[in-house]
Amino acid sequence: ALPIYQIEFHPYLQQPQLLEFCRSSGIAVEAYGVMGAKGVLEDPVMKRVAKKHRKTTAQVSIKFALQEGLVVLAKSNTPARVSENADVFDWSLDGADLEALRGLDRADGLGRSYWDNTRVP
Repeated sequence: ALPIYQIEFHPYLQQPQLLEFCRSSGIAVEAYGVMGAKGVLEDPVMKRVAKKHRKTTAQVSIKFALQEGLVVLAKSNTPARVSENADVFDWSLDGADLEALRGLDRADGLGRSYWDNTRVP
């Protein structure tokens, strides 16, 4: 069985040390909250990358997580958004896009939108 660890992940909360540990330990990482960080979908960098690819900022956030090697858990109650969220497999973020998005990480944890798992034993 493949071990899977579920974490909050989006451009504002990338948790690179945790991802590296999981990768080196053979643990798959499932991302939740890829679009949930306050302000991430309105971020100017996100908007610039989305415009470049003619995609939404939500699609950019999903694609970023996928290209970082995560399994993405994207949710919506709106059928049109479900289809939109799935429309991320016919294009790629380039190196400049990835660098710009990685630069959005708030390493201090202030990008956390859900529960704070840094204090769990």
